[in-house]
Amino acid sequence: MPVIDEIREQHEIVKKKGLKYRLQYFWDYYRTATLFTIIGLIFAGSIIHTFVTAKDTRFEVLMINSFSSPSQEAFGKLLEINEKKEEVTFDYNFYINPDPEAMDNATYANSQKLMAVIASKSADVMIAPETLFTRYVNGGVMGDLRNFFSESELEALGDKVLWLEIYDADNDETLPAAPLAIDVTDAPGLKDNACYPQDEKILMGPIINSKHPEDFKTFYNFLYSSESSSGE
Repeated sequence: MPVIDEIREQHEIVKKKGLKYRLQYFWDYYRTATLFTIIGLIFAGSIIHTFVTAKDTRFEVLMINSFSSPSQEAFGKLLEINEKKEEVTFDYNFYINPDPEAMDNATYANSQKLMAVIASKSADVMIAPETLFTRYVNGGVMGDLRNFFSESELEALGDKVLWLEIYDADNDETLPAAPLAIDVTDAPGLKDNACYPQDEKILMGPIINSKHPEDFKTFYNFLYSSESSSGE
């Protein structure tokens, strides 16, 4: 008997049986295919949902070794973003071991992730303890503050501005000092939200390939405003 005829005959037998038999027959012969179909539909639905609901990053801050962050929502309102399409991200999920000789699994993974984010040009600002911040200065990651502030604005910041030398490993030379960081240790947006230990000097600087250089000054002022003191 051809296979198709056997299948038809089996279906006729099933039709004449009760519900319990039908359910058992379905479970025995179709459960694997059904489970794979359901899993496939859930996976496809998840991808579609992620794609449809994804928002553009309007401004991103990389907060290295931080415990918390200022209010993303408050800064988003300050930038007047379209909340349905855009978002502000203060990412404090990066842990880097402060010991330059240590390379534990967490440090390695976060270092790779950090450089990937910077290379993707999605990040605008980095905040980190001084010892870690200077590593990225030498890596050529930080932008010159003279491209973000006027000369008079930099002068008004006084000692908060740090002029740092960059070691150019490719040419084995040290470049002249440039304004590459701002001391934000006393910023209410960091202190009131307990972002960092009080005994650390915290620096902030613009990422050199930031897509939103016009907002760096706005973010700096935000850290010293009352709105930033309301954490997430």
